[in-house]
Amino acid sequence: MIFLAEKVVPILLPIAFTIFGFLWTLGFTIFVVRRRAFLKRALETNGTVIDVEVKHRLGMGNSLGSTHHYPTVRFQTADGQTVDCKINISLHEFYEVGQPVIVNYDAQNPCKSTQLGDRESQPVGTYILFIGGGAIFLLIGLTWSLSAFVL
Repeated sequence: MIFLAEKVVPILLPIAFTIFGFLWTLGFTIFVVRRRAFLKRALETNGTVIDVEVKHRLGMGNSLGSTHHYPTVRFQTADGQTVDCKINISLHEFYEVGQPVIVNYDAQNPCKSTQLGDRESQPVGTYILFIGGGAIFLLIGLTWSLSAFVL
C-alpha cells in the first residue's frame, strides 16, 4: 500500500496543482472581464439604503462564523423609474437604513447586476492578485508535472 502511494502521489499532486491553478485563474479572469464590462456599460446614480438583511452563519469547530449584510437600495433610473433592488452579494461594508449610496446598474435590467460604490471604489484591481495567485499554482503544477514525467 505504501509503495502505491509513493508512485501515485508524485504523479497526482502536480496534476492537481495544474488543474487547480488553471481553474482558479480562469474563474477569476472571467469574473474580472465581466465586472469591467459591466462597469463600462453601467449607469451610475445615487440611491438610499431602505433595508438591510443581516444573516449570521455559524462556523465549523471553534470558528465564530461570519455575519453577512444584504442591503436593499432604492434609486431612480435614467428614465425616471423608482426601483428597489436587494443586493444579493454579501458586502463587507456595513450599511444603515437611510444611508446614501452610489449605485451602478444595468439600464436594461436595473436589479440584475446592481453594484454599490463609485467606479473607482470597485475592487477589480484587487482580483488581479487572485489571478496572479492562480497563475503561480498553475506554473508550479506545470513545472512539477513536467519534471515528474520527463525525469
